[in-house]
Amino acid sequence: NRQSLIEPAPESTFRNQAAESIKVLAKVEPSLRKNHLLLLLLDGQAIGDGGRDTTFHLSRLDRGSHTLQLEIRSSEGATIEQSNIIPIYVHRTVAKPGNGS
Repeated sequence: NRQSLIEPAPESTFRNQAAESIKVLAKVEPSLRKNHLLLLLLDGQAIGDGGRDTTFHLSRLDRGSHTLQLEIRSSEGATIEQSNIIPIYVHRTVAKPGNGS
């Protein structure tokens, strides 16, 4: 199998509202085998239990740098294959104290 992250592009930056919901699109060729699951790893940790869907949604990421990676696992949980790791960045405006409020 060959899997890759189509969106977002490596080193994408998400600011304020754009960081509230980030859509991640994956491509897997050839299709997953019946006993394989596709997972999205955020900063090395799996998001959810995996499945066959190639679209993921990330909500309200903390500001800073993050990594995304795809992983194919067997239904028993063994890692079959991993994609390249891509970095993304989240910037959020932080209200500064003492602005005359």
